[in-house]
Amino acid sequence: LAIKEEILRGHMPPWYADPHFGVFTNDFSLSPAEAARLVQWINDGAPRGDGPDPLETVSTTTNYPFAWPPALGPPTRVYSIPPQSIPASGVLAYRYIDIFTTFTNDVWLSAAVVKPGNVRVVHHCLVFNGSDPVLGGLAGFFSGYVPGFDAVTFPPGTGKLLRAGERLQFQMHYVSTGEPETDQTEIGLYVSPTPPTYVLQTKSAFNVFFSIPPGAPDYQATAQYPSSGGLTRNILLYEMSPHMHLRGTRFKYEAVYPDGQRETLLSVPHYIFHWQALYRFTTPKFLPIGTRIVCTGAWDNSAQNPYNPDPTATVDFGEQTFDEMFIAYMNFAELP
Repeated sequence: LAIKEEILRGHMPPWYADPHFGVFTNDFSLSPAEAARLVQWINDGAPRGDGPDPLETVSTTTNYPFAWPPALGPPTRVYSIPPQSIPASGVLAYRYIDIFTTFTNDVWLSAAVVKPGNVRVVHHCLVFNGSDPVLGGLAGFFSGYVPGFDAVTFPPGTGKLLRAGERLQFQMHYVSTGEPETDQTEIGLYVSPTPPTYVLQTKSAFNVFFSIPPGAPDYQATAQYPSSGGLTRNILLYEMSPHMHLRGTRFKYEAVYPDGQRETLLSVPHYIFHWQALYRFTTPKFLPIGTRIVCTGAWDNSAQNPYNPDPTATVDFGEQTFDEMFIAYMNFAELP
């Protein structure tokens, strides 16, 4: 009955893109016919079908983030942060931990997967390469993990470059659980045998200048990429990933073309912090020079939001879960 309720409410499977905008290759939502068939099966008493039980061979310990993604196989090389001790209580500041890779030559990567060591305490992890992180990850990152993220390879024909011996800096956001915990997060690097056609970049549109009033049921914010003007190069946009915290309710990406026309690229009318997806176009979206990517979203700071930590608080940008963020991550390649 719980499965039936979640299906009818549209909460499961956890895919929240509006089907009227964009076609995404990783869309695992149910069609109306599939949902109706599943609900009818439940109404019929969930009768046992023929053949072996497929669940007998499934183990929750074999799937990401508990192990490396089965579809990717074992990484070429794995690097771990030193074991971390997390106290039982308190608000924890971000930890920045450096490791150095051991590649003796530059390599192209087809994937870089962050595997949290303890999902009870890892709120998120961002990994930066080379220099110090720009704006603490607001402007982009090398690889990362957030709740609900499905680890995949980079889009076909793309890759990221890792220099020989390059530093990887882990930004670890831990939360306390009421008892002492430990964590040893890892990153798995998948080396490509050949250079990619395009260099993949992870950038973002973001807004840190907002203040959500107490009790506000639909407080809106916007951001754009680039932050001023339009694109200076033609790009192929592959993926989008909106990020807010517990008060986030909706998020939309739009392309505003040089002639003023607008096109919705992605609309997430029901954003859920615990299921943060990377939405990958089935066909990469070409955006010409001069285009602006404009993002709009909203928060519910009222008592009607069951996830709201404190509807009496004025909420500003901040790093903790009880604060808020407005970041529109995107993966794209600049065309020659």
